[in-house]
Amino acid sequence: FMSLTKTVNYLKKQCTLTQRPPEELLSTWKDYLSMAKRLKMDLGNSLVYKPKDLKKAHDELVEIVKDKGLAIQAEEIAEKFGEMENVLAEIKPKFEYEDKKYAIIVPQTIEEILMESKVLSLCMDRTEIYWDRIEQRESFLVWLRRKEDIEKPWYVIEVQPGGNVRQKRTLGDNQNDDFEDAVKFIKKWQKEIVRRMTKEDRLLAEQSEGKRLIEMQKLREDGNRIHRGKLAGKLLADVLEADFMETGGIANVG
Repeated sequence: FMSLTKTVNYLKKQCTLTQRPPEELLSTWKDYLSMAKRLKMDLGNSLVYKPKDLKKAHDELVEIVKDKGLAIQAEEIAEKFGEMENVLAEIKPKFEYEDKKYAIIVPQTIEEILMESKVLSLCMDRTEIYWDRIEQRESFLVWLRRKEDIEKPWYVIEVQPGGNVRQKRTLGDNQNDDFEDAVKFIKKWQKEIVRRMTKEDRLLAEQSEGKRLIEMQKLREDGNRIHRGKLAGKLLADVLEADFMETGGIANVG
């Protein structure tokens, strides 16, 4: 994916950044790409094959592959949010869905969520807000995958009990044009969620939507803005509202 000139320029930048010789960085790069392949990361994405800080990215993948760091972190989260994995098992039959092209997968362990966050460079491993939402059954995290490459992380979707989608994010906390091809599938999935809902699910859906609206109001009042990535500088409330995919109100009817 890189010409010789771009490769040399990239290594020069990394040498300046890390104060390490190019021969050593080539070895680090090779090791990093090997681990990225093992983790089924998208090697065709420039954020993956030429990370901004090669040494840091390499060291993070070392920790993921070793699993020790994630296991310890998962244990700490489980101590504080003891019901979370039970909730994930509970929602699995309600939220998993697939067609010929796409699939929605429900993670079953805290460690799986941490791994997905690391591989896609998301923030689930750096905040407790998602753990709390799952345990309170306010919203859940699920994986959107392509059937042709079912093991490769693609999008993480935050979905409410009634099927409303709060967020959909891929590598680097982005939403790319490729998601548009999956929109019809997402809408079919949302209808299926509504069909599977119980009376209790409908109550949870109403409560979740009420909390979301309160959160949006507070974010606007506080003027919170995004500080990284291609959305940097935009109001967080505007980005989250643009991300929102409603089921059409069906899920919120008591």
